[in-house]
Amino acid sequence: MTYQTATFPFDGMIYGKNGPPLFLFCKSISETHLLWYEEQKQTRDIKFYYQTENERSKRLGVAEPLNDLLLEKEADKG
Repeated sequence: MTYQTATFPFDGMIYGKNGPPLFLFCKSISETHLLWYEEQKQTRDIKFYYQTENERSKRLGVAEPLNDLLLEKEADKG
């Protein structure tokens, strides 16, 4: 698999180290997500939320199930 930075849709969202955190939502973590994260992790805080767990979501230390985020929001209401 060849990874080309210019073709990944999030590349235009990186504004440097002082930019706001970036929250990405996806069905599952892909190999492209992993490669992109490795290139960009020094530029800002990045957090992934996914619907379906896979081996890549376990390897990526900044990924959580989307349900965890929703449950956290519900707990804050109570």
